[in-house]
Amino acid sequence: SFLTSLLFSLLLVLILPFILAFFFPQYIMIGTSTAILIAGTIFFASYYIIYSYYIGKQRPYHMILPVAGGTCLNVLLAYFFLTKGYGVEGVALASTFAHLGILLWIGYREHMKRVTIMSLLAMVLITLTAVLGYWGIVVLVLSFPLSMACKIITMEDLKVIKETLTASFYARQNPRRH
Repeated sequence: SFLTSLLFSLLLVLILPFILAFFFPQYIMIGTSTAILIAGTIFFASYYIIYSYYIGKQRPYHMILPVAGGTCLNVLLAYFFLTKGYGVEGVALASTFAHLGILLWIGYREHMKRVTIMSLLAMVLITLTAVLGYWGIVVLVLSFPLSMACKIITMEDLKVIKETLTASFYARQNPRRH
């Protein structure tokens, strides 16, 4: 679900400095670019669902313009950021902005306001978590009630989650015998 992906993305951004410092101290400098790419991944995952739908319907041409436009935007922004000295962070920003551009294009064309807003909210929350560092735990805790208030998560969603967890737990307690 979107909430699960959001919560794990926030958690990953929150613990990323610890993971890098403990396991990969030689790569500690990639923390910022990784956090930027995680935000871009939310945009990518949001529009890729629609993209896959059209592939499955054997109408991939419906997605050619947005994806080609996003690819061109990515190349142009990467070149711009590299020439301005932003390095890896600039390339990560270019990729994130390109995915955002594709999502906005597809979201507008397909009238998918809710998916677009959810993705933008996720971007804001991930950015806040990265900027706040250790205090990003506050964002992680507040993201659930905020998602409820913005109607990203509904009571029906919670009911489905509860039923799935209950069924999973019950299946483990009572395995089928063949």
